[in-house]
Amino acid sequence: MPQATIREAVTKKSISPSELQKFEVDYEKKIVKVISSKSNNQEIEFTFTSFLDLGKIQNTIKNGRSYTNIKKIKETIAKKMGVKQDELKELDVNTNDTGTVRSTKFSGTLAFKFSSNDTK
Repeated sequence: MPQATIREAVTKKSISPSELQKFEVDYEKKIVKVISSKSNNQEIEFTFTSFLDLGKIQNTIKNGRSYTNIKKIKETIAKKMGVKQDELKELDVNTNDTGTVRSTKFSGTLAFKFSSNDTK
């Protein structure tokens, strides 16, 4: 998850970017530490999740079997992350509607989740 995205989420907590005096992201522990002039220079700590929620993804049914629509998942990730589909590598989708993907455009592995339903 890019720091810009995390910073944007923090500013939605009624802290403007100009009020941020310290901004640290610990990706290992999934913690953001912020010192803001608005909070009397006290450190505020936020936790975050690194799951990207893709929303509903329609499954396809062929020969009576339901299949996860990998193409739609890739399209949705590319759109939400602002990358091209061919920049997404090592896409892995689990049977519990979660998965991971890597990219040449962001560091680390991106975890995602979605909900699925069947279409014919």
